[in-house]
Amino acid sequence: MPTAQPLSPQDTCLRLPPVRLSAAHSPRSAILTPAAVLLLLVLGLTCMNRALIHPLRNYLLDFRSYYASGLALRAGLNPYNTAAVKSFVQLPGRQSAPPYVYSPPTLALCALASYLPYPSAQTPWLLLQFALAGAAFVLTLRRLRRPWYSQAAALTGVVFLLSRPFSELFRWGQWDMLPLALIAGGLLALDRRRALLGGTLLGLAAVAKVTPIALVAILLLRREKRAALAAIATIAAAVAL
Repeated sequence: MPTAQPLSPQDTCLRLPPVRLSAAHSPRSAILTPAAVLLLLVLGLTCMNRALIHPLRNYLLDFRSYYASGLALRAGLNPYNTAAVKSFVQLPGRQSAPPYVYSPPTLALCALASYLPYPSAQTPWLLLQFALAGAAFVLTLRRLRRPWYSQAAALTGVVFLLSRPFSELFRWGQWDMLPLALIAGGLLALDRRRALLGGTLLGLAAVAKVTPIALVAILLLRREKRAALAAIATIAAAVAL
């Protein structure tokens, strides 16, 4: 009695029915989901609200500090000497620049922003913050393994855009979106077993803002030594520079 011959991989592939994508998973239908429409609507209203901020009123006060410190640094002055900065830098508007209280490595970004005239420099600064916020949002969704048009993504985005910290952030011109994007990237890297990259990104976030250093302590408590050492080495290198 003849035995049956096993099917080759080519024959098996030929017998499989074709896979067709349903209309519910098409890119057009994804944009029209209620969650995606709500997220896009809130995003559009947020952008309009930020565009109504007048550059010479009592807004973006922290950015005035960044800008003045950048000018002082380029002129060879000590950016942490508030009296020297105020006597050298005269910005239009009613408010004077507050003292600069951030770490020295962050002054490079301030000096870069000061090459543009004031208050025109506020526009690319806010655009950069929006881009960093978008990057943090995308990195967070990738870590959660959720598409941008899902209900979880819409809920996360709406709560984030309507929160008071986000509104105050853009009102005062702070740069909290930078450490936020670095934290999101660091957590995603740690989730994918890339300890050195994740620790380095968290270390850079701690350099930009002191509060993310608590994440380094959490890494030590969880005994993730490679990530913690990478973060500590990044902080030490930035301070040494």
